[in-house]
Amino acid sequence: MVSVALVDDHPLLIEGIIALFSRARDLEVTSTGSSAKDIVDISSRLHPDVIIVDLNMAGDVYGAIATS
Repeated sequence: MVSVALVDDHPLLIEGIIALFSRARDLEVTSTGSSAKDIVDISSRLHPDVIIVDLNMAGDVYGAIATS
């Protein structure tokens, strides 16, 4: 099973991706977030196999910077 984290500042998009991934037998959304801080927290605490990030999130730190 591949664990997936989703981080985006648009809740409707996260809900849609969760609905799509729920149909896949080998993917499991294990966490979600809405900020660059969440990217760092999720990756360091939960170690998902994949993190899907909105690179253009608004806020103090953009998603693209937080992924590095």
